[in-house]
Amino acid sequence: MRLIKCHIDNFGKLHDKDYVFNKSLNVFNGENGSGKSTFAAFLKAMLYGFDNKKEKGAFEKERNIYKPWQGGTYGGELEFEYQDKNYKVVRKFGSTEKADEFHIYDATTNMEVDCFTKHLGDEIFDLDRNSFARSIFIGQNDCAFSTSDQINAKLGNVVESTNDINNYENAQKKLKDVVNKLSPSRKTGSIRKRKDQIDTLRLELRELDNRETEYKKVATLMEDQQNKRILLEKERAQLTKEQKFVSEAGTKIAEQNNYKQLCEIEKEKTKAFEDVENFFGKECLSDEEISNITVDVHNLVKQGQSAEVYKLSNEEEKTYEELGERLNNGAADEAMLFEAIAGNIESIEETRKIKGELSDKKVELTNLENLFQTNEAKRNQNIPKVENAGKSVLMGASVFAVVAVVFLILAVVNVAKKSLFTPFIAITVVAVVLAVIFIITSKKQKRVAEVELARYMQNKRDEDDREMRSLTALRNKIQEMENRIVEINKEISAFLFSYELGVDSEEKYQTMLYELRGLKETYDDLHQKDVTYHNANRDYEFLNRRIYDYLRQFFEELDNTPEEYTEKIGILTNKITEYKLAKEAMEVAKAARKEFKDSHDDEDLVAEYKINHSLEELNRRIDDIDENLNEIRDDIEKYNRQMNDLSDQLDERDEKLDLLATLEKEQEKEQNYYNVAEKTIEFLTQAKEQFTSRYKTPVNNAFKKYYQHITGEDNENWQLDANISIKMKQEGAYREVDWLSSGYQDLVGICMRLALVEAMFPLDKSFLILDDPFVNLDEDKLDKANELLDLISQDYQVIYFTCHSCRMPR
Repeated sequence: MRLIKCHIDNFGKLHDKDYVFNKSLNVFNGENGSGKSTFAAFLKAMLYGFDNKKEKGAFEKERNIYKPWQGGTYGGELEFEYQDKNYKVVRKFGSTEKADEFHIYDATTNMEVDCFTKHLGDEIFDLDRNSFARSIFIGQNDCAFSTSDQINAKLGNVVESTNDINNYENAQKKLKDVVNKLSPSRKTGSIRKRKDQIDTLRLELRELDNRETEYKKVATLMEDQQNKRILLEKERAQLTKEQKFVSEAGTKIAEQNNYKQLCEIEKEKTKAFEDVENFFGKECLSDEEISNITVDVHNLVKQGQSAEVYKLSNEEEKTYEELGERLNNGAADEAMLFEAIAGNIESIEETRKIKGELSDKKVELTNLENLFQTNEAKRNQNIPKVENAGKSVLMGASVFAVVAVVFLILAVVNVAKKSLFTPFIAITVVAVVLAVIFIITSKKQKRVAEVELARYMQNKRDEDDREMRSLTALRNKIQEMENRIVEINKEISAFLFSYELGVDSEEKYQTMLYELRGLKETYDDLHQKDVTYHNANRDYEFLNRRIYDYLRQFFEELDNTPEEYTEKIGILTNKITEYKLAKEAMEVAKAARKEFKDSHDDEDLVAEYKINHSLEELNRRIDDIDENLNEIRDDIEKYNRQMNDLSDQLDERDEKLDLLATLEKEQEKEQNYYNVAEKTIEFLTQAKEQFTSRYKTPVNNAFKKYYQHITGEDNENWQLDANISIKMKQEGAYREVDWLSSGYQDLVGICMRLALVEAMFPLDKSFLILDDPFVNLDEDKLDKANELLDLISQDYQVIYFTCHSCRMPR
């Protein structure tokens, strides 16, 4: 299918535009806003109309977007070639879908035809609007790919049409065509049309029934004249009987020859069936059995690929063995190694914390020692002086003692003088009393001073002991912390040494522990990969043996490779098809012979016939009689004119009765056929789930061709599954396309869409609409993409829109 030309009346900003398309590459280069995407949308709208989704606003959105800016007729014309005929589609869009107008013309005769409906795109491509936009139509910044039910069906048609005569989708389409063609509800359905025809015939027959009464009246009048012809008619009847015998004899002889031919065909078809049946021995394989073994081979390939993915390289194998020996010979339990590493890292953090605290403790110790020395000096300086206690009072006592002695002497000297002796004695006594008092006071003060000294010294000793205990406790704590650091370092050093990681500096402990953890993680990854490989390889061998044993019963020579299995399954599939066709042909031949035999007398099929007169002679004698009979027709001419007229009408009635009977019989037959077809469609629909990866290969091959053309990469760094979902290999792992850059997503999407189109339309090539899909490609891939346009335009008509000269073919 290709586009020839189009005329745009009004569509968005486009007005009164005409375009002619060549058969290969059509490039439309224009600035942003020049109407390229609007033109692309116009082509899609001419094929599919506007989007008819039921979500709120979705139906009207596109219709309103492209409503003519300048007013006028909303729509245009598109001329295209399809199946070697040219057509012209004319659409006029209204404010709603009901207001739309659709016409399709034969472009050669300009006569309107009804071979297509307004669902033009669906009928030409077997794709709905959404599937069309996912494959043939590639929009700007909309290169993402995904399949749909109709794309899957289209892909299924491709594979089956080349590999399987009993194609599911082809059969389903034919059945749907049959149902639509026979439909009792559609105006174009033959059952509906025949019903209308039967109803019309019955109405006409009711009107013709009155003619029979008139005819009988005229026949009565002619009866007398007809009796005159009895003798001639008897003779003619005898000749006719002989003529019939001769004719029937010829027919019987021909039927005998036909029966012999049917017997020969039955024998030939039976022999062909028995030859195919002998290949299977007991019983032909079922479709389910061949499907199961096909799935097994597919799973075998996947398991083989999985085993290869997880198989250790030589370098990985060497690393795995070395790490296994090294880690298993370590001081710590290998299974608890991560926990031990974490514990040692925590110990390093503990030493760092202790060192921080230790530094603070040492500063605190220095401060306490300095404070102790300062306080001790102060306490020593403030010790009370006991020897000075009561000295001043004792000196007073001495003074009074001296005074007492002096006045005593004076009294003795003046003993005779009572006037002096008495005062002196009194003074002496007073002085002595005062001296005694002072002495007693002095001793009391000294005792008090001694008590205060003892109390002060006790307090000093208590203060000294308290501060000394604090210093001792702090020194002990510092010693404990230093010992703990040494102990932790010894444990870590011993732990690292047990895994051949000796270090001479505690600053490297943490680095070496992280290195050890990295070695353990590497070992665990390699171990898991090795276990996965062996499990996959074990499963591969088990499935391989099962497939081999199964196929070995049919083939003496068989290699145990998936490629060989696939080839042999193809042979089995062909044999199954050959078996079914041969069986069907044999049954048809037997039924045809039996039906022919049942509809004929056995004696007629073996009898011998003797003919006395030839048909030519009998015909000549009958003609002579007829000529004689014509002589009496003048007598009944006046009746004959009436009867001729009535006879014509009755003949018409008889023809219509015959036609009615035929139509009713055909109606019953087609109704049964219609019911069977509908039931068959129902069963085929249930079988739809059996579509698997049978159409993956052509899509994969096409994708490979386009991908390698753009990227220049020969290695297949992608993986395509049965759902036409692709993953790209990045950093050793297959990842979803959504993880790739925008440019790479567009690249993969473009290649996949082209691959889908190639797989869906292998013979009747479709056109392609590309609305600037290369906008996100880098310069290197853009050059290859431009070359790709020239490549695909050799097989497809390409409508390419772009806004930049760098994205145009060179």
